[in-house]
Amino acid sequence: MSGGGGAPEALALALSPLLQPLRLLSRAGLARVAVLREIEPLVQRVVEQARPYAGDLEAGLDRLQETARGFDSAPEAGRRTAIAALVRELSGLLEVPADIAALGRDESTATPKPTSNTTPTSNTTSNTTPTSNTTPTSNTTSNTTPTSTR
Repeated sequence: MSGGGGAPEALALALSPLLQPLRLLSRAGLARVAVLREIEPLVQRVVEQARPYAGDLEAGLDRLQETARGFDSAPEAGRRTAIAALVRELSGLLEVPADIAALGRDESTATPKPTSNTTPTSNTTSNTTPTSNTTPTSNTTSNTTPTSTR
């Protein structure tokens, strides 16, 4: 069970405490980035604990730690950018679940939450489709034919 970056299992296990707050954010939505607190000290602590297992991936740990520097005091836009960078760096060190990986794809795309716009559109389409399926075309034609007959 090796990670996305070919990380040994011990490194992935050492970095795993970072996944819980990121999963919370992925469920709450990137717009709720303010709910994350004490990320910088958490990342520092986890990175230091992971160093003995990093081997040639130690530069990735340095980059990961750098992404969290100043996070807790940053404005919301800076936090979003930092989270995206943190997730991208973390993805190079271990296999990150898809829901969390989505936070690192593109911070400008993730900010407006296009998923919210897609969902109502799908619901509207879904509501229209079953109505059409409930009333078969042949019934409509049969009902129309006697009514249309002069």
